[in-house]
Amino acid sequence: MSPLLHFCHRLVLGLLLGGMVMLALIVTPPLFLQLGIDQASQATAVIFPLYFRYVLLLFTLGLGLSLLLPKGRWWKLQLVLWAFGLSANLVQLNWLLPEAESLRTQIGNFATTPKDNPQRQAFGKLHGLSNGINLLVLLAVLGLLVVQPSKQE
Repeated sequence: MSPLLHFCHRLVLGLLLGGMVMLALIVTPPLFLQLGIDQASQATAVIFPLYFRYVLLLFTLGLGLSLLLPKGRWWKLQLVLWAFGLSANLVQLNWLLPEAESLRTQIGNFATTPKDNPQRQAFGKLHGLSNGINLLVLLAVLGLLVVQPSKQE
């Protein structure tokens, strides 16, 4: 199989993992620590649509590349993991993110809105669901790293 194809496959995985780690560990925590909840949520409202489009593009590329790779021992599992990541990010981008943004704008000020406010509770549930999906997607990417095809396949 083409070394370029294998390189591109590995590059997509690296960009995915790097982007996910960068957002979760490097970008988002300092925003909330330095800016406070309201300004940080405004910043993430700008960042997240771009991030989910970036991840969606990479999952699409990864799935496409996997279809071109030789059908080795883990090929079907790879396709399932790529398809899962693609589907999960479509859900995030087209449903969870707009719902969360709608609730965020209804809430207005998180610092002064009581935690028992129905919109804030609904936002918290969506946030928890989104975090759970992101964790599953990260695990899928780690799984893809483990079962990626070798150059010999």
